[in-house]
Amino acid sequence: MWQSVQYSRYNYIDNEHSSNEDVVRLAIIARHICPDKKLFDNWLRHILKRCIELFPYIKLSNKPVIPRQFFFEKDYNYQSADHIKIINEFLSSLNYKENETLNSPEIMKEEGFQGTPYKYEPQ
Repeated sequence: MWQSVQYSRYNYIDNEHSSNEDVVRLAIIARHICPDKKLFDNWLRHILKRCIELFPYIKLSNKPVIPRQFFFEKDYNYQSADHIKIINEFLSSLNYKENETLNSPEIMKEEGFQGTPYKYEPQ
């Protein structure tokens, strides 16, 4: 299980953070640790249905930005939200000094992270 999380982390650092395999692995882990499998399955079914409706097949170079609110707030309106602002507010709230699972910006850069750590900058 931990290897799947590490694999996803390495893909993220290599800017390959949207691979389908990573999403499937993480969903399987989440379902495994969720005490209410039926609740998780219903949530996942709902989210996948919304994703299919909003994000039909798109070339990888045109990947949409999807804030975490899309997945956890039932009334979140994807079409009218300022996604870049929402994502940057979340990223700026992260504190790598208080969260041992986060790397410092310096380590992220040393490990090859491209861009500004803890800031979303569309290309």
